[in-house]
Amino acid sequence: MKAERNPEFIPEILQREGSKLLAVGNYKAAIEKMAKALAIARSSGLNRFDYFLAKYYYSYGNALLAYCLHMKKFHSTADFSDQMEEDRRVAQENLELSRMRCERRLSEKIGEAENRDCLELLAQICLGLGKALAMEGKGEEAVVEYNKVLNIRKRIFRHDSRQLAETYYTIASEIATANGKKADVLSTLLESAKILEDCFTKAVGNYEESVSEEGKIFIRAKRELAIPDKSDTSEIRDLRSFLGKIYDRVSLLCAS
Repeated sequence: MKAERNPEFIPEILQREGSKLLAVGNYKAAIEKMAKALAIARSSGLNRFDYFLAKYYYSYGNALLAYCLHMKKFHSTADFSDQMEEDRRVAQENLELSRMRCERRLSEKIGEAENRDCLELLAQICLGLGKALAMEGKGEEAVVEYNKVLNIRKRIFRHDSRQLAETYYTIASEIATANGKKADVLSTLLESAKILEDCFTKAVGNYEESVSEEGKIFIRAKRELAIPDKSDTSEIRDLRSFLGKIYDRVSLLCAS
């Protein structure tokens, strides 16, 4: 039987369509799709499967949050309407409902693959909750959520993986928005650089460690890692580019 003819698959189809709309910035249409997917999933008797609903609560909450963040970016605080604040609140509420189901599922005995998928969804949920709290002006609470993201991703990825380095880099940006504390942002960026340098070492070989006890990168000594070479593979070029971006941010922070 084709998925399109099976009501059980309709929410998944709608969610997929909503994700595509969200990716191109069509927020209102994406929200409509995600809301419909959630409503059908909840009303079709599938709500007895707690974890099944988690991704629909997340998708709807995430789409609403993305719209709020977009509106806030292009509008002043004064123009951020009561409706936008209500949308933010509903987004946060749906993310919390998704988290509850993920945590309940993780407390059960499940296979390794499902455990990993559930943890990844939980990391995305915590990231969204951090953004929602930061929008509300609760910077410290947002940072708590961002640290949860890091702790979850450490359970999923190897300590020297590119994915973990990217997580630290993303969280550094979010912390800068949430509480603006230079020390927190710098330490998170340095951790991202350290992990990425391990990735770089595996890809190209030796380099000299130059992270001081104080936790500051000696930019000049390390900058050579970010300078392109004609013999680079695509993987090495990508790593150099990412490293250069991190070094630039660290330089600006150390100079400020």
